[in-house]
Amino acid sequence: MPMTENNEDFLNTEEHATLALFGPSSTPIKGIFENAYLTAEVGGSVPISGRTPVFYTPESYVPAPKGKLLVVGGANYTIMFSEPDGTGWTNLILEKA
Repeated sequence: MPMTENNEDFLNTEEHATLALFGPSSTPIKGIFENAYLTAEVGGSVPISGRTPVFYTPESYVPAPKGKLLVVGGANYTIMFSEPDGTGWTNLILEKA
């Protein structure tokens, strides 16, 4: 069910939101950026680790995002795919460009 709250209530850049530039026109959008470092064991003994950058933002801010550029904190990322959460927001799964 889509959220009825104002998206901007959750996107205060002085608290926890980040300003990013989206697409070829560098449209400013707000969202929550996470770049967690994850480690997993494959086959019980081989550790694989790396960063998983994700940008959480309202779906309406990023129409047709796959393959587009997102610049966060001066770093360039390619949007690999989006995962809508059913509330009108989406997780953009990123890869360093």
